[in-house]
Amino acid sequence: MPAAMMRKHRWKIGQRIILKGTAYPVDADLIIVGTLGEYAPPDALIFRRDYLDELLGAVGRVNVYFAMVDREDSIPAVAAAIDETFANSSAETTSASEASWMASVFDFRTLLLILSTVAAAVVVAMSLIALNTMVMAMRERRSEIAVMRAVGFGPGLIVALTLCESTAIGLVAGVAGCATAFAMAKLIPGSMLPFGPVDLFAILPPAVLARAMTLAVLIGIVAGLIPAASFARRGIIESIRAVG
Repeated sequence: MPAAMMRKHRWKIGQRIILKGTAYPVDADLIIVGTLGEYAPPDALIFRRDYLDELLGAVGRVNVYFAMVDREDSIPAVAAAIDETFANSSAETTSASEASWMASVFDFRTLLLILSTVAAAVVVAMSLIALNTMVMAMRERRSEIAVMRAVGFGPGLIVALTLCESTAIGLVAGVAGCATAFAMAKLIPGSMLPFGPVDLFAILPPAVLARAMTLAVLIGIVAGLIPAASFARRGIIESIRAVG
């Protein structure tokens, strides 16, 4: 059993657990005797196959064989040779590379394309919302900006103050978003374990969090820069008249 699963469920060596059957209509009564290495899949659990055969009341049956080849370009020839050897037998085989098998089970390319499209749409939507928020804030502060311009505050200072505010908002939003994503990644796998290897989405590398924070700050800067530059270009008289 992986150490990550042990930590997630707070299990200990020697503890008795019940593995509920989904693909097989039996429940396995297990005792934890050790942990796998840190590089083991997060949802892997290993126990004796003969115990499963005993629970199922069937003689041992092999579902999958793994074969290693010396070169990648040898895979088609080896797969064809294996299938030819067992052709027209009681146990015919269908051989394929591990990458092909994974692609047939999990279409990661389509999944990543969908996630990327959704993420891009969310970023655009959040950018427009942030821009609209800062425009409305600047409109509500037209009188303050007009007074500041009249008493000698330059356009550069107005822009700098607005950028500081929008950057701070983006930073706070980024921290809140990353914290929420981190919490969901830790909570969801434990509650959705029967639905499959969702622990794959529980891995949030620091680089991903750093990119998310950078994007949040950039959205805040751009959202504040556009309306601030627009209001700062106005003359003092024009700003006062706009208030009236």
